Amino acid sequence: MSFVRSLRAVPLRAPRALSPLQLSRSMTTYQHTILHRTHPWVAQLVTELHAQSEQQDAQGTGISSLNSQDVQKRDFSRFSHKMIALEQDKAELIYAVLRNKKATRIFEAGTSYGVSTIYLMIASQAAAAAASSDKAMVWGTEKEDHKADAAVANIATALKLPKGTSDIPGFTMLRGDILEQTRKANIGKNSLDAVLFDIWAELALPTFKLLEPSLQADAVLFIDNWLTGVEIGTYTAFKEYLEAQGWYVAAMPFKNGLGMATREMSSQASKQDVAPGSAAWQELHTTLHSVGDSIRREVVGESYVERSLSNANDFTMPMQKLATEYAWGGIWSRPGLARRDRSILNIGMLAALGKSTELATHVRGALNNGVTETEVQECLLQVATYVGMPAGMEAFRAADKAVQEWKAAQNTASASTSKTS
Repeated sequence: MSFVRSLRAVPLRAPRALSPLQLSRSMTTYQHTILHRTHPWVAQLVTELHAQSEQQDAQGTGISSLNSQDVQKRDFSRFSHKMIALEQDKAELIYAVLRNKKATRIFEAGTSYGVSTIYLMIASQAAAAAASSDKAMVWGTEKEDHKADAAVANIATALKLPKGTSDIPGFTMLRGDILEQTRKANIGKNSLDAVLFDIWAELALPTFKLLEPSLQADAVLFIDNWLTGVEIGTYTAFKEYLEAQGWYVAAMPFKNGLGMATREMSSQASKQDVAPGSAAWQELHTTLHSVGDSIRREVVGESYVERSLSNANDFTMPMQKLATEYAWGGIWSRPGLARRDRSILNIGMLAALGKSTELATHVRGALNNGVTETEVQECLLQVATYVGMPAGMEAFRAADKAVQEWKAAQNTASASTSKTS
């Protein structure tokens, strides 16, 4: 659905429709972008919307017609029906950064007709899908109801939702005064991955201060019209505040400039808790499980791991995952001790605890890690002396059986290798 058709219900004087040649040229320019490759129908929609906005500007009815008297009087009423969309090259860059960052929770200060919001939504949902997360959310802000309605319609079209959809999953439209609505939004501490500022410069700093507690340590900020704002002084206070808080703003040489701000994570900031259920939380657990599963199979053997997993049911599987992630992934992957040293420690502790089943597993794992039979014996003798003879005797029985089974398995493997060779 085109932009003009989607806004027939609102009081907007629609600009002249683009010619097929104009639209084709715009599509050709951006046909190699990430968005075009992954969501071609979205790319066509946003290209059409961007072109409509640029056409308004070229006709002298867009934001470029703003004059000093308007600014001094704070009279922006004649722009209430203008798109004032973020330029397409800026939006494409922001989308690429957000996809690379795997950003799921994004705030947009200044939504207008939702052109740039579409990029934010697609990036957020892609990251959430990759992490199997249900925490994705994009917040939009718009003072004018007719613009907010049009933005929701455009986003729904991009997401292929039924016509008339007003409640879009993963999207919250904050209508009215941006400072008042942001204050009430209850976004959550340390939860925002990114913020896009595309509002009047005087509102940027107070909006940022409201959002500051919600920003993750590695959040990224995008600030439209940055170079112009710095040059004429409207972003002076915002720039000084950001720099004082440790943010570095890179001025990107687009039309009027695009600021992209990040901050170096201090040792304290890097230790911030990862919010449960967030994309970072999911990624951490996925990585720990993958590393742990690999180490576990190398130490105790493929057959043991497969048997443990196949014997697990819905009730016991969480324990298997916990052991894989935290014991094997979190502890066994640490560089401070060699695997054979960790095996000797485990033999001593499990023998002292009287846990024969787990002891047998780790005796076989110790032998796989290069621990000798003699070293296993010496470890258990130490336990018997310091913990007690009953514990030592029980440990020797379990360990002896495990050693014999390990030898038998080795002999079987050697015989099989000899036959095939």
